[in-house]
Amino acid sequence: MVAVQWLLLPLYVEPNRPEVYLFERSDEADGGWLNERRVIGLDPEIRIPALGIVLPLAEIFDGIDFLPGPLLG
Repeated sequence: MVAVQWLLLPLYVEPNRPEVYLFERSDEADGGWLNERRVIGLDPEIRIPALGIVLPLAEIFDGIDFLPGPLLG
């Protein structure tokens, strides 16, 4: 079995609103974070150059109805 020591490009998808966060980890020994990007709304796209892809938020959240109201956090 192979264990994953850390993820290089975790993508957090907010479940309660159209918002995503992309974290990019350094490949140096310390494993610190190089970059954090936050993208909000259904019209934008999030580019992930290291993977050569562009993800439209409209596709990520396709079929999800967001409930109005206050959000925690």
